[in-house]
Amino acid sequence: MNFLIAAFFAMVVFPKLLGSPIGKVDTGTFLKKMGLYLPKHSWRHVLTGVIFSLCTLSGMLVAALLTGKYEPNLSAISLEHLIFSLNPAIWEEFFFRGVLMILLLNKTKSFRTAALIQILLFGVMHIKGAGLWEAIDVLAVLILGAAFTYTAWKTRSLVAGIVFHYIHDALLFFVQVPGDTALSNMQNAVFYIFLVLMIAVGTLIVKSLSRWLETPSDPPLYQTTQQPLAESPRAIPA
Repeated sequence: MNFLIAAFFAMVVFPKLLGSPIGKVDTGTFLKKMGLYLPKHSWRHVLTGVIFSLCTLSGMLVAALLTGKYEPNLSAISLEHLIFSLNPAIWEEFFFRGVLMILLLNKTKSFRTAALIQILLFGVMHIKGAGLWEAIDVLAVLILGAAFTYTAWKTRSLVAGIVFHYIHDALLFFVQVPGDTALSNMQNAVFYIFLVLMIAVGTLIVKSLSRWLETPSDPPLYQTTQQPLAESPRAIPA
């Protein structure tokens, strides 16, 4: 049901009723302007998303193995979870990296400011508690949000980010120690260190592949009325 509601907002409410953030346009034009379309050589974008997700998942898996408490559990990859993971992968990317990011660009005229606000809101949405590790988990989500934003910017599309987000979420529990397993603070710290390290590696890979992915006929996904993103300073460190 959540998936259908999100789709209704994406295809009807924003483009046809609200006309936000680019005015009232047909659904196809709106989706492309928001980055939700298949670019030329789309398989390259899919492959980029797969590679990035393998980076983050491998980082978490290595950290889990180092605890000595990891046991592969295929039941963590259930059909229900695989289907559920489509919802955040598609619609979080669409609404945060697409609609919200472009709306903020129009308001702030600054890529840096728009990206910062959008990433912070993405992190706030993932707050699960008030403890130390819950706070660190939100920090990791903020870094992931920056990676998703960077990927959308460099690839001029949401495809790679959606694939990355989906595989990361779908296999998230398979590569971790079961949630009811007691871990020391050091083991938890190692988990986040490896995750952040591999996010950095994935970001560098996206940067190195950007020319391979680039389609000159496609305009930058993120641009302001003052200055196209392609000519502006890099906003997310890579």
